[in-house]
Amino acid sequence: MELEKAVSYYSFDGKGIRTYLCSCLAGFYNISEKDISTVNRWVSDLHNASLVMDDIEDDSQIRRCKPTSHLIYGVPVALSSASITIFRTLHEIQRTTTVGPEILELLYYAHVGQGIDIQHFTYKTKPNLLEYEKLVQYKTGNLLLILLELICYFGKNDENFVNREIIKDAVIRFSIFYQIRDDYINLACPKYWKEKGFCTDIQDGKMNYLLLLANVNNVPLDLSCVDVESKKHLLQNMHVARLFDETYDKLEELKTSVLNVLPIQNVFDLIPYHRFDLSNLELV
Repeated sequence: MELEKAVSYYSFDGKGIRTYLCSCLAGFYNISEKDISTVNRWVSDLHNASLVMDDIEDDSQIRRCKPTSHLIYGVPVALSSASITIFRTLHEIQRTTTVGPEILELLYYAHVGQGIDIQHFTYKTKPNLLEYEKLVQYKTGNLLLILLELICYFGKNDENFVNREIIKDAVIRFSIFYQIRDDYINLACPKYWKEKGFCTDIQDGKMNYLLLLANVNNVPLDLSCVDVESKKHLLQNMHVARLFDETYDKLEELKTSVLNVLPIQNVFDLIPYHRFDLSNLELV
């Protein structure tokens, strides 16, 4: 359908995280290459459609170093494209499998998570860290749980169905790792600054794990000034308060706990992170 081009525009390759994770989980449950391809297509379509909606709601200008879909096709076409793609995919899943209700519930809560995120942004409220992790589980984790649900449906390895809850928990922890790592590199990574701008979460007023951590630890931060020098000063204060170290340690803890269940070191290799280096501020 012509309208669906606005979603397929996001099909250009990202990091390939979901595909690698699908291959790993498929190995656990012994599903065929044909079924892997079907699962990847369904989840990719749902994911890309959600990105189109998220970018419209957040008024984002860049996605994967390219202009966002609604800037190319316009908001009406992009929004219609996303809606059509979601309902078409759900229809295919419902017609082909018996897990349609489970998928629908997971997708519902994924959109609830986006709504909660928008509510916090609109009313300038700050969740605590447990609330933040629950929000991430809804927004990011549920799409990965859809992947797991579909793989289990097509699976032929009964032995690993016993470990399904353990695997599910590891997938959720991976999603939390992924989002915290994204928050971390926004404020700590020179490569990210070069590609997407210097500490954009601060100037955009985005929810960021490190800023929530500062709030929980009663670390006073002045977020009212967003010029380069003010942001450098802010990062220096965060460094002194050990917010970068604490977040890095959290990432290491989550990564280790996931690898104890899922052999996905190749996935983690695609999303590196490093300890914050104060000297990197000289590069800005």
